[in-house]
Amino acid sequence: MLQCSFDGKEYVCKTCHAKLLEGQQPCQAVVNNLLVDETPTELAALEKLKQILVAQRIVFEKIVIMPKRQQRKIKGAICNVPVECSQTCNVLPRPPDRSGIILLKLKRKLQFRGHVYFQAVRPQFVISALNWLIANKPLYRNVEIQCENISPELTNLNCLVTDQEDIDKHLQTNVNRKLLNEDAEEQDAQLNEHRSAATETCLQFILPNYPVNLFYRNCDNSTGREIFNIVPGEGKHPVLLMTDKLCEELSFPVLFPKGRFGYTVERDIKLSPIKYFNARLLHYSGKFAANPEYLFFAQFIMEQKKISDSINIALKKIHGQSVTASQVKSNSQTFQNLLLQDKAYLFLRQTPGSPPYWQKFMYEVVAMVEQLGIPTWFMTLSWADLRWPELFQIIARTKGNNITSEEVDALSYHGRCTMLNFNPVIVAKHFQYRVETFFRDILLTNANPVGKIVYYALRIEFQMRGSPHLHALIWTSDCPDLTNDTKDAYIDYIDRHVQAYLQDKETDPELYDLVKTYQTHNHSKTCRKYKNVACRFNFGQFFTNRTIVAEPLAEDMDEEIKIKYSNQTKGEFV
Repeated sequence: MLQCSFDGKEYVCKTCHAKLLEGQQPCQAVVNNLLVDETPTELAALEKLKQILVAQRIVFEKIVIMPKRQQRKIKGAICNVPVECSQTCNVLPRPPDRSGIILLKLKRKLQFRGHVYFQAVRPQFVISALNWLIANKPLYRNVEIQCENISPELTNLNCLVTDQEDIDKHLQTNVNRKLLNEDAEEQDAQLNEHRSAATETCLQFILPNYPVNLFYRNCDNSTGREIFNIVPGEGKHPVLLMTDKLCEELSFPVLFPKGRFGYTVERDIKLSPIKYFNARLLHYSGKFAANPEYLFFAQFIMEQKKISDSINIALKKIHGQSVTASQVKSNSQTFQNLLLQDKAYLFLRQTPGSPPYWQKFMYEVVAMVEQLGIPTWFMTLSWADLRWPELFQIIARTKGNNITSEEVDALSYHGRCTMLNFNPVIVAKHFQYRVETFFRDILLTNANPVGKIVYYALRIEFQMRGSPHLHALIWTSDCPDLTNDTKDAYIDYIDRHVQAYLQDKETDPELYDLVKTYQTHNHSKTCRKYKNVACRFNFGQFFTNRTIVAEPLAEDMDEEIKIKYSNQTKGEFV
């Protein structure tokens, strides 16, 4: 069945449209082995920890929760560990009904006090999902679940928690508990959000040749708060992502329920990893974009591929100047010279975010300044996603809901943050769309709100809370050069394009609210970043009806007067 957009219309992207006009099949077409299988009900309800229990690869990602809006970022590299999901499920308790719940911790290593995931799990749901994968996913045909010789203690329901309210209370207790840990591995583990108040002792089950460990209390004195520790990846050797051809399908069983059409699959039309993940993250279902682990996985694969290709190209450009390990060992100065001349990492110039990438950008900006002169304007565009009602309406439509502006206004701060974190891809695309629209429909029009723009340079950075903001250098052709003869013309030009006043509230309440909310300075703790400085941005400031051009102080001026003027520029008035 053909999928339509939320408005009932059928759309074709520009890339596919251009290929179709040429009579060619687009590389991102579904028929090019890009079909996304529907997620069955047995897998759709699985939370993250349950998905890991039925996966044959565990992709360990150190995901850090950033302040304020709880956006996620990844720290460090991704570790791909092969596991035996069948043996992992074989050590799970087997309650006689589907209501039995256990508290389960997934750890990297048993002796670590911290954990990667801590959730309430229904073992029957996990086993049902694994049975479905065995029956429908060819990659799981060799997986077997042990149905006989189960220890009686694994079927004792007294050890399991069945009160959901008790589960929530216990997890909340762990959220509020202060985390103390002396292990170096866990000093900065932001994933470890929960700690257990229960004792994790007594019985240990070890299957032959498989280091899965399960701990729980003696069931005779069970309190219903026993916690099971499981370490499916302990003792396993990590596998490189670029050499593991089935890593994607085996790591994300919910996204690939039938285990087919991953990024390494051979296709009739060549498809680069960037275009492949672009198609996946922009899929109409949104299930790929809403999965933060998959999002970081895709980013890591694309960066690894780009760096690997850059290394191969760099090796072809050395003109036969081979450097062996023995040469570096015997003469360390050879390697030092490569580092001093920046030749050791120039191949990273095409990798966004790397030092050579920004070095190249800096050289380009310096060249523009040399050729075009000093920029006319420096502009910063900040991210105000919480105050964009249309963004929340777009995200809601991807879930099949239509909400009004009044409903958006009624959302709490936590509710807005939750919606924005649901689909980071849509949020990032919306920011890019607004930036492009702002330049195309406002700055670059014949209205020339900041002058006739001829060149500009843009750089996007990310704040501590995870949201992007943009810095821009803008060159205009109608701005006069600042000289003694053109000072008045220069001041008139600035005053014509830059104004600072608060609109009358009765005349234009909307503009008044926008200026009052976004264009006035309010002191915060960032103002007092430096010691003995009331505001590092030098607010408040005197009002003036005309632009004042700062000029050097006269050389014969009294020293005390110079100090007085200097203090005034720092916001210290005497």
